[in-house]
Amino acid sequence: MKQLFSFLIALTITFIGLSASAQTNPPLFVKGGLNIKYNTRQNPVGTKNIQDDFTIDINVANSVKFSGKMSDRPQIIEGMFTKSITQPRSLKYDVNCDVMNPKNPAQTRNIGRMYGFVPITSDGVYNYTAGNLVVDILPMGNAGGFTSKFSGTAAGKPLVRPANWSETVRSAVNIDRIVNGKPTRSVLVRYDKMEFNNVVIAQGPVQIYQPVTVSGTMLYDYDKKCWFFNNFTVSYAEGNVMKIDRVAGTVRWVADAKRAQTGLGEYQFDVRVNEPAPDSSSVFAAPSDESAFFSNDVSVPGLTGTMKYKDTFEPSTIDFGKDPTAENATTTQSTVTIDLNGSNINKQQLMILTKVIIFAAVIPMNAD
Repeated sequence: MKQLFSFLIALTITFIGLSASAQTNPPLFVKGGLNIKYNTRQNPVGTKNIQDDFTIDINVANSVKFSGKMSDRPQIIEGMFTKSITQPRSLKYDVNCDVMNPKNPAQTRNIGRMYGFVPITSDGVYNYTAGNLVVDILPMGNAGGFTSKFSGTAAGKPLVRPANWSETVRSAVNIDRIVNGKPTRSVLVRYDKMEFNNVVIAQGPVQIYQPVTVSGTMLYDYDKKCWFFNNFTVSYAEGNVMKIDRVAGTVRWVADAKRAQTGLGEYQFDVRVNEPAPDSSSVFAAPSDESAFFSNDVSVPGLTGTMKYKDTFEPSTIDFGKDPTAENATTTQSTVTIDLNGSNINKQQLMILTKVIIFAAVIPMNAD
């Protein structure tokens, strides 16, 4: 009887421990919406003070809520001979930062803002150092305030579909990865890119989210209709130790078969964090069958899910017969539903991916 009693106590303690673990490790996600108005596409080229607006409202893991606007003001060059830049390009941020009560996510409190601008040069360099984009948090309750600035540069023209494919024919890039235990290679030929050169992503909105230094390249292959991360790393402090995470994987664009009519399409995420390196057994791994295409390997740390688009097109650019997926149509407005899930990553890593993909890469990720 005593042995049975001891066993029941041990079992109870085990269940309590598992319950506590479940409570302290809730699911991680990024959910919400992004509404885009491409005002520059609805006005004559060269019209000043017209900008494309990205209005965002997202919840990051019931920890932080971002709501507000990012605005892309285009460059305007005037003068037949002088070719003077009379309106430089810039990306402006005006985003509220609210914290959410982990015990009651419906309870939120505004603690500050992400605001300022990033100048963008004629050759597509995002110069964060020359700009004044910051996360600015005020002291409140028992939490201290801080101001953290973005810095560094990211090079690469904002994506637009080129009039001539030869404009994107560059030296081939090989993307090598280990997927399902097997080495794989994707060869990119016609692509555009955004290359991060020691870009410091500001701290916050909560102090636990440390500033992060980002280096590496995001490449979009026009033939594969897919983003690839290449030699992409993020480094940050974790306690007294500097940690470096490797980001790999893809964000694939899939258009509805009748997109010209429905306006539907989506990004499908398969982003990996610290993807395992190959070992000798990978050479002998069995080939995957068809089921591999219908499942995500959530055992590998990363970010999966979708960003679903409902687009409005300029009517004169739609060819329902020859272009059913609206490949060549001009988008004037997008309503985006964000539904991303983190697997085996922590809040810091989730926030890093959110800041890079949704905030830093907002222009190229949402260009036609």
